Amino acid sequence: MLDLRLQMSIFIEVIPIFVDQVVADLMAAYQALSINNQIMVGLGLQTINRRALKAIHRDISIHHFDRAFDLLSQSKVIIKTDLILGLPFETKASWLDLLEYISEKMRYGFNYLSLAVLRLLPGTELKDIGDKCHLTVDTRNFDHFVYSTPDMPRSDFVDCLRISCVAFRLFHTEKDEERLGLRNFYFEIKDRLRIPHIEILEHLAKYLLTVFEGTMSDFAKPDFPNAEHYWYFDSYREIPDLMIRDELQRMLTERVFQPFSLRRN
Repeated sequence: MLDLRLQMSIFIEVIPIFVDQVVADLMAAYQALSINNQIMVGLGLQTINRRALKAIHRDISIHHFDRAFDLLSQSKVIIKTDLILGLPFETKASWLDLLEYISEKMRYGFNYLSLAVLRLLPGTELKDIGDKCHLTVDTRNFDHFVYSTPDMPRSDFVDCLRISCVAFRLFHTEKDEERLGLRNFYFEIKDRLRIPHIEILEHLAKYLLTVFEGTMSDFAKPDFPNAEHYWYFDSYREIPDLMIRDELQRMLTERVFQPFSLRRN
């Protein structure tokens, strides 16, 4: 592509272990050819729970992700980090640790967060793994989403869905200036508060529950139906930037926090 001096934007999905300095330098060189040459890289993290990664045959050390993320950031590509909720052996505590870790990675550049709920599609190896690990599939529709696991009962799952919604709303920025503005404001408040990311995410999730209480919002329903659809579509309509900005400012001004008081198992 460099030799042909092609001018086009491209999307590449890559396993972190395959990103080295040579790959990063080639991407930087390709982008330098033209302002039209933007590269977006889908970087599959999924989780930092090593037991979960081993279960799905993706046991990649966090060291490899850190290295890949740093190299790609230096090349100024857009990094789309993928996380999956519902993997075997994931717990509420390990998921919150994951959100704490990845939130800091979203601080700079056009890097953004992509979230999904695990699907166990019939006829796939992952379905076999899910059956072996006793994962429960949501039977309310035919989307094959995981509903709960032995290590994450539905109540924990719903908590994680809501907190993840807040993280998605803050960090699914792509190259949208408005969303980047909200993200940057979040980090400004976070640095001034000097508290972990997860405390802010938990507080905002609790705050949104009070806002939507008594409404038809899926976010406030006890079982949080259609959560993945809500993240990607409804959250932008129901949770405007100003609502989040005002509550972040209130947190700073009043030093009032409403965390979920989650148990770290």
